[in-house]
Parts: sequence; C-alpha cells; structure tokens
Amino acid sequence: MKPIAKILLQVGVGYRSFESIAKFAFVDVATDQYGVRGRPTNVSRVSAITGISRKEVSKLRSQTESYAVDHAVEAPAALLLHAWHTLPDYLNPDGQPMALHYQKGEKNFKGLVARVVGDIPAGAIKVELKRIAAIEEDGEQRLVAIKSHYVPEGIDEKAQHGLEIAIRYLADTIAFDTNPDATNDARFERVVTVAAVDPVCYAELQKRSKEMLERFAVEYDDYLVALERDHRNRKVNNVVGAGFYYFQIEEKGR
Repeated sequence: MKPIAKILLQVGVGYRSFESIAKFAFVDVATDQYGVRGRPTNVSRVSAITGISRKEVSKLRSQTESYAVDHAVEAPAALLLHAWHTLPDYLNPDGQPMALHYQKGEKNFKGLVARVVGDIPAGAIKVELKRIAAIEEDGEQRLVAIKSHYVPEGIDEKAQHGLEIAIRYLADTIAFDTNPDATNDARFERVVTVAAVDPVCYAELQKRSKEMLERFAVEYDDYLVALERDHRNRKVNNVVGAGFYYFQIEEKGR
C-alpha cells in the first residue's frame, strides 16, 4: 500500500478521501462477486464479508461510483483552500480571497484554520499549502492564496494515468490470476528482476530498458491495431492490451 499512499498524497488525496472511496469499492465488489446463482449479494452477507456495518452497506449500495468520488472527504488543506475562496467574510470586495496575516488582526490565517479544520495546527496547514505552491507571502508578510485547488503542479496527468490505467490494469490481472474459483487460463504477468546492481549502472540500465521496452511496445501496438481493424466488434467495449514499465526499488538502510 505504500506506493499507493505515495501517489495519493502527491495529488492531494488524504486518508479520509481514500477510505470513503475504498468503502464503496469493497461494497460494490462484494455485492457483484459473492452472490448466489448470479444474484447480487444481500446486505447482511456483504457486511460479513467486508466488515462494514449493514446500515452503511445499504447506504453505499444506493450510490454510484461517480457519487462516491464526488462526495469523498477532502483533505484538511483542501477544505481550508475551499473555505478561503468561498466564505464571504474572507473575501475582499472583488470576491477574491483576502490576504491574511498568520495570526495578527481580527481575521487571520490561524483563525480560519481553527474555524474550518479544527485541531490541526495552523503551522502544519501553512507548510502543506506552501509545499504545493497554493499560497505565497506578499511584501507585508501576509499569506496570499494563489490556487483554489489542492493539487501539486505538474503531476495531474501522470498520476491519473498511473492510477486509472497502469495500476488498475495490473491489479485487475493479478485479481484474475489469483481468483481460486476461476477456471480460465491465467493471463500473462511476469516480473524480471536482478539484485545487487551497482547504482553506477542505473542510468545506462534505464536507458537500455526504455529503448527495449519502447521497441516492443510499438511492435505490440501495431499488432493490436491490426487486430482491431480486422476483427472490430462495435457492440462490445472491452479493453485488452499489455503494460510495460521499468521499476527500481531502493530499500531503506542499504
């Protein structure tokens, strides 16, 4: 889970948001995959399988996936930014968020934090907002909100690709291959590794790996395009393919 947590934190998704979305996923899968004779699993059994209360299972089963994502609990820093841009008493006459001293004056950053996110220290929220370049200090040492959203710059597209495509497809393959009830042939999934490589080789290894994987990826893509062209069925919307990636795990303390 640590790589997943790393990606989510990089894009501003905190634990409570992850928990609310994960609950929906657990209930959805348990409902769909563990029923009897093709029927959806009943609420009591979903609760027993997932450990989520029957009351919450019933609530989650009435939601769609998009609803679960849209109503995920935002991280405290995200809530703070939203409040700063929407609370009338923290907007200037032009409707923009006021520049705030950290703790000086009737309206200040520390007071806004206490009002919106409660017991989290204002200093910690300030550091986090600076980390993602959402605030800056002006010449009067006031904090100025320069972004209304809690997402670091420059990683949205890569993170979206990683979560929605690469990780999803790999995880789906592993789930398929490890299903004890499956009777189909396993899908191809291999990892080739070597240990104790001198770090001085990393640059050359990455370069050669990229060249080799890109060459095969182009060849494989040509094959898929030809397959789709010759056997396209417009009545189905299935996705098939293969993933290609280079990894480098550096253990702590080594």
